[in-house]
Amino acid sequence: MDEAAGRKILKSRFELAGFPVQEGHRFESAGVSVEIDGFDPASKVGYEYITTAAGDREDLTADEIRQLVASGAFLVLENQHGIAAAVYVEPRTGDCGYIGMLSVDPTLQGQGIGTRLVRIAEAMLQAMGATAVKLRIINLREELGRWYRSLGYHEVGTAPYTHRPVKRPCHFVEMQRSLV
Repeated sequence: MDEAAGRKILKSRFELAGFPVQEGHRFESAGVSVEIDGFDPASKVGYEYITTAAGDREDLTADEIRQLVASGAFLVLENQHGIAAAVYVEPRTGDCGYIGMLSVDPTLQGQGIGTRLVRIAEAMLQAMGATAVKLRIINLREELGRWYRSLGYHEVGTAPYTHRPVKRPCHFVEMQRSLV
């Protein structure tokens, strides 16, 4: 299925569920502009259709993408060269949201883009009622722990990594940040 067809299906499902979505909704914060495929500002619910044909997270299977899109959204930052950065945002039951899979084009790292995208994701989750944000990182990426701590996150636990076979033993480090 191509992206236009996927967006059309998502729009119809959201509208059938009672969400009058605006197509191509733009969020702007801290000098970063992000557009998602559909968003209902009143209920703060939205969607972004993802395709592997467009190069979106090719390491995810089609089933994994369907599961992610069913429960959250991807914020994608584009520039004149294509995708500059992306992050997965998921409102969860209770008052704690989730972000994950943050990635920034290596040629653009160190310019604050990741920080701004995380802050936009946090603002979206807060607008949806979250008072805290959780995330998971792989313990082998120690630099990620330092970076997220610099953004105000702290470690709250660990979880086993059982998603795929690994070359080196590893686990998740769970981190959290208060939004209030």
